[in-house]
Amino acid sequence: SSSSSSSSPVTTSLPSLSRRRRPSRMAVLDPRYATEETHEDDGKYAVPDEQKSVSEQTGAVLSVSAFTKILCPGMRLGWIEAAPSVISMLSSHPYVQSGGGLTPLQAQLATELLQSEEQDDHLDGLIRDYKSRADTLTAALLQYPELFELDGGAKPTKKVEGGYFVWVKLLKCGLPAAELRDMARREFKVDFLPGERCHPDPSRKQELDRYIRLCFANVETKELLVEGVHRLAKAVRAARNAAMWTFNAKHNY
Repeated sequence: SSSSSSSSPVTTSLPSLSRRRRPSRMAVLDPRYATEETHEDDGKYAVPDEQKSVSEQTGAVLSVSAFTKILCPGMRLGWIEAAPSVISMLSSHPYVQSGGGLTPLQAQLATELLQSEEQDDHLDGLIRDYKSRADTLTAALLQYPELFELDGGAKPTKKVEGGYFVWVKLLKCGLPAAELRDMARREFKVDFLPGERCHPDPSRKQELDRYIRLCFANVETKELLVEGVHRLAKAVRAARNAAMWTFNAKHNY
C-alpha cells in the first residue's frame, strides 16, 4: 500500500519514493508482478510528485485504484496503471473483450465524469470537506491528552494527511477497546471501530486492544464530531473509574 499518514494500519505503508522502489526492483528480478494499491492517494490532501505511482517507472508494477472512495461507495469500478505493454496485454484479454467490458454502465458514467472534469471538481470538494473534518476531529481529541494519543504520539501540529480515519491509542482506559465500545454505544450513544478489527493477525489482538479507529468521512457537521469526542471521553473516564473501583474493592482499599 502506498498510503501514508491516513490512519490505515492494516497494510504496510511505503510513503517515500525510495522505499516504494525497493519492491519494484525486486519485481523486476522476479517474473511475477508487484501490486501497488493507491486508492487513498487520490483522497490525500496533498500528494507531492515524488510520491505518485511508481508503476510508470517500471514494467513490473501494476498500480490498482478505485472509484469507490473518490466517487461513490457503491461503485465497484477501478483502473490500472502500468507499462504500455502490460496495459495492452490486459485490455486484449478475452475476458475483457468478450463481454464488452466488465461493468459497462458504471464505466460509461465514470468516463463521462472524467471527460467533463466533473470528477475533478467532486474530488476537490471531498478533499476540502475531509481535511476540515479531520482537523476538527484531531483538535477535539487533543483536548484530552490524558485519555487519547493520536497515531502513535501525534503532536498538536501533526495533521492527518489523507484518508477517512484517525487512529487513536487509549491511555489507561481500564477496558479492552471492544468492551469499551459496548459500553460507549449503550450508555453514551457513540461508536467506533476497535483496533483489533483493523489487523488480520490474531496474535496482535492484545496489543491492538488499546487502539480504536474513528471515521470522520460519514459525519457531516463539525458539531457532531466534537460532540462525539466529548461522549467518547466520558465513556473512557467511566471505564477508568469502574476499573479503579473494582481494583479498590478487590484489594479492600
